[in-house]
Amino acid sequence: DDCSTDGSRKIADSYVEKFGGRLKIYDTEKNSGAGAARNKGLMLSHGEYVFFMDADDTIAQNAFEEMYDLAKKSNVDVVNCTKGYRMNAAGTEVTPINLNDPNSEFLVEEDTAWRVQNLLKNNFGWNVWIRLLRRDFLLDNKIFFPEDIEYGEDQVWTHGILFCAKKILHLPRPYYSYRQSENSITRKKRNALQIVNVRLRVVINGLKWIDDMLEKNEFFKQNPELRHKVLDHFTRRF
Repeated sequence: DDCSTDGSRKIADSYVEKFGGRLKIYDTEKNSGAGAARNKGLMLSHGEYVFFMDADDTIAQNAFEEMYDLAKKSNVDVVNCTKGYRMNAAGTEVTPINLNDPNSEFLVEEDTAWRVQNLLKNNFGWNVWIRLLRRDFLLDNKIFFPEDIEYGEDQVWTHGILFCAKKILHLPRPYYSYRQSENSITRKKRNALQIVNVRLRVVINGLKWIDDMLEKNEFFKQNPELRHKVLDHFTRRF
């Protein structure tokens, strides 16, 4: 709980007994943003796999069971769900979304050049909530969300997932429903100067995070031109 003020902490408390000790709730000392809260959750977690879900969204009841079974069967670090739904705040308008192609289940092997080319074609979704991830994979590679940018931390973080995972399973199943709220951080109203400052922080701090991650990968040391293309692609998104 990142210092919430909407009463959601009490709602969460009401579910503790129903989970027989499996549900644990922690509090931050000060509001520190989505990235910091997720990082704390990751460090406090004990499960073999983790999933980051936004508070106002919904997910199919069988989603985790199916994703976990496939992750174990294929021995992958990451399961990407490439389909989902988008809905308005009231949940009355629902539209399907397709985060990338193809429409069939497939494995992304440890072919960094192929991953770079598909990244540049925008064939990988940025959303944090499309992925089931092996916890040890994240910790071993020190893939934590950047805490020094206001939004876009999921886009930065995805580069670590893409270039550190040995095997990724792409799964075209619409488990997740993303609710678009007018009160979200990305839709927060800002004046022109605030928009410039926020975007500059994303680009400057995000580039450093990504470049530090690429520096650890031998492939990018041997292919500096592709390293530049990855960084340039990120910059142009903002």
